[in-house]
Amino acid sequence: MDSIENQRDNRSWPITLTALSLSYGFLSKAFYQPPDRDFLERLIANDLLKDFPLNVDRPSLANGIKIMGNFLDCASEDLQGETLSELIWDYHRLFVGPGHLYAPPWESVYRSREHLVFESQTLEIRSWYRRFGLQAPRLNKEPDDHIGLEFAFLLHLCTLALQSQADEQGFKRLLDAQRMFLEAHLLKWGPELFRSVIHSAETDYFRGLGFLAQGVLDEAVSIFGISILEKETNGRFI
Repeated sequence: MDSIENQRDNRSWPITLTALSLSYGFLSKAFYQPPDRDFLERLIANDLLKDFPLNVDRPSLANGIKIMGNFLDCASEDLQGETLSELIWDYHRLFVGPGHLYAPPWESVYRSREHLVFESQTLEIRSWYRRFGLQAPRLNKEPDDHIGLEFAFLLHLCTLALQSQADEQGFKRLLDAQRMFLEAHLLKWGPELFRSVIHSAETDYFRGLGFLAQGVLDEAVSIFGISILEKETNGRFI
C-alpha cells in the first residue's frame, strides 16, 4: 500500500479525516455509554447510519449498518419502553456487569498476562493521551484503555490534524501518530472485542455495532496503509 506521504498527493485528507472523525465519534459514544432515548432518536431522525461517512461497500461496514438500521427501524416507536430497557440490559451484560462480562471493553484485559485492568497497556495508553494533551475523564478510577476512550483519542488526533494542515510537518506527525496508535494498540485487541460483541450480543443493535466497529477499523487500515499479518489460531487464520 502507499505510504502516508504518497497518499497526500492523491487523497483529500480534509474529507477523509472528517469522515474518520464522525465515525470515531459515533463509536466512542456507542461503546462508552449505554444508549439513551436522545441518542437513538438522533440516529433515527438524522438517518446517520444511512449516511455513514466511510466506505459502506466494505462488507463489515455494510453488514453493521444493515443490522443496526433494521433494528432501529423496528424500534423507532418504542424507544422509551421495553426496547430501551433491552438495550441497556445488553450493554451492561456485555461491558459493565455485574457478573461475567461477555465483551470486556479494556485493552489490558486482552493483552496482559493476567487479563486484568490497570496493567502496563493502561499506562501506555495514558502516556499517549498525555502526549497529545488529553487525560482520561475518570483518571485512576476507570482504566484509560476503554474502547470508547481509545476511539475518542483517535477522534482527537483527527481534529488536531485538521487544525494543523498549514503546518506540513505537524500534519504529517499527527497522521503518523494515528497510524502508530492503530498499529500498537487498537489493532492488537479491537478485532477480538468486536467478535465477542457480535457473538454475545442479545440485541441486533449491539451485534450490528460489532460489525460496524470492525468495518471502521478495516477502513482505517486501508486509509493509513497498514499491513496486517494474519495469524494462525487453532488451525485457522483469523
